[in-house]
Amino acid sequence: MINFYNFVHATLIRQDGEELIIPPYRQKTITNQELLQNISDYRYLLQKNVLPGESVLLAMSISASSVSALLAIQSIGAIPVLPPAKADLPALLQLIKSQKIKVLIADENMHARTESTLESAGIKCLYLSGEINKEATWEPVLVHPDQDALVSFSSGTTGSPKSIHRSHRILSAQHLLIKKIFPPMAQQRDLPIFPNVILHNLASGITTILPAIPGFRMDQLKPENIIAQLQAQHIDTLMGNVFYFRTI
Repeated sequence: MINFYNFVHATLIRQDGEELIIPPYRQKTITNQELLQNISDYRYLLQKNVLPGESVLLAMSISASSVSALLAIQSIGAIPVLPPAKADLPALLQLIKSQKIKVLIADENMHARTESTLESAGIKCLYLSGEINKEATWEPVLVHPDQDALVSFSSGTTGSPKSIHRSHRILSAQHLLIKKIFPPMAQQRDLPIFPNVILHNLASGITTILPAIPGFRMDQLKPENIIAQLQAQHIDTLMGNVFYFRTI
């Protein structure tokens, strides 16, 4: 039995108050202790509605909050599903059906009509309204190594977005391999565009700067915004695909 989240948890329970996530657009920096508290709050919300092994749609813009929610889903042994970047409501409903999703976690400002449509389809919409400061002393739920730990989708730049399933075994092995080949540097600051690399960074204690790309949509990429982040945040490393590097 395993849970990839345990690698992240080991970083979060340290008492050093290290900054782990730096959102774009001058939003508040999140330390390891603050991230653990955010996860604990989302965890409390989810546990009342989700069982281990169930899938949860993460319908939130990329932010420290969505990262917290994703990790909370993993921590209870459930499966976070990230929708395609350009998914509209019909596409979301199709995804919900194909993944057998019953619960969705979203930003509090979800459009009321969207929420009504989802709830009429039998989908429960969850929100976290501010900090609720739930107890942060708990152990993650262990699951089978081959259970999905993350379901995401390709960008769709070469056709329809394709689902990518990463099990706890795969995420854990990938994290350990990256850590072996590219050992974390002291006070390293990284700017990644892949969800699994964000998870690796958090598990390694690497400060992650979230890229200024709305919804991680490559068609919304403005090179000048990334260049500004590189200069302002004193970034040591960045990881992306060929399109990303050619563009910037």
